[in-house]
Amino acid sequence: MRVFVTGTGRCGSVTFSKACGHIKNYTCGHETHTNKRIAGEKAGDILNLDYPPNHIEASSQLAIQIPLLCKKYPDAKWVHLIRLDRDACARSLCRRSDMKAFASYNFLNSHPVRLDVAYAIYDTMTTTIDACLEGRYLSGKAMVIQLENVKADWQGFWNWIDAEGDFDASLAEWDTRYNKGT
Repeated sequence: MRVFVTGTGRCGSVTFSKACGHIKNYTCGHETHTNKRIAGEKAGDILNLDYPPNHIEASSQLAIQIPLLCKKYPDAKWVHLIRLDRDACARSLCRRSDMKAFASYNFLNSHPVRLDVAYAIYDTMTTTIDACLEGRYLSGKAMVIQLENVKADWQGFWNWIDAEGDFDASLAEWDTRYNKGT
């Protein structure tokens, strides 16, 4: 089984991946198919829809690929990781260097340091994922986890995917803030 985790960006996906690193019956990756450069090489290709069996992939970019991934992996499970604090998410989006390209492409050359553009990005991503949750693509195959309540919801996620491993270490990852200040 494959599990895809998506959200608005700035919603806890890095921590989600770190927490899933303690699951022994799944591999886990964070944005493994994006075009980030690592030591001068591309880490992946967003058009590559190949994910290994028993893998958890967390990436906000997956939101635009929901229909394609559902077609390729009809039995996959999905998590919509949402940060309810819209203001904090928007402020954080403004600080991301890669948001300039996203804003330029999707919001007619708007610059992401403008808070109204960051709110538009948040609202667009959330609305897109919610529409897929309510529609034919993810109905019955997805769960929503709120960043603000993740520690209370983690056991439910763990059980939902039949995870095996060190649950306590996995849960403890949520006490660390990754990408703090970015």
